[in-house]
Amino acid sequence: MKINFILPGNSNLPIGGNKIVYQYANELSKRGHEVCLTFLFDLHTNSLRFLIKYLFRKQIIKRSGSHKQEVTWFPLDKSIKLKFDVSFLSEVPDADVVIATEARTTNVVAKLSKSKGKKYYLIQNYETWVFDGNIELLNQTYQLGLTNIVISKDLQE
Repeated sequence: MKINFILPGNSNLPIGGNKIVYQYANELSKRGHEVCLTFLFDLHTNSLRFLIKYLFRKQIIKRSGSHKQEVTWFPLDKSIKLKFDVSFLSEVPDADVVIATEARTTNVVAKLSKSKGKKYYLIQNYETWVFDGNIELLNQTYQLGLTNIVISKDLQE
């Protein structure tokens, strides 16, 4: 099975949520699945901001700490594919399953075509700090039509 995890931009720094995703990716790869980690270039929906960032993409990537094109702090299985700085939905690889890994990635996954895979949302925390603390926007991520997967009964409630 082809499984694609969608993550925000890669800073190549230890992050707890990413560590869990990487552990799942390693285990799924070990079990014979084709796994891809797709890191997004920009998570904001403001078209003008995206256009400006996209036009200066190479300079931003070169100078920014949040756009590293490697993962060195966690030992990933060599068979796991890594796609960095994905800017357009068409750049997301086709898969059988696609998984949003945090609240900011849910809108991207929700917009993907069926060829990108059955859509899931791995909920590891009630991310109240996302969307500038707008809880209403956060709660809307659970209603996007993705199959929600929670890691605890508290989150399920």
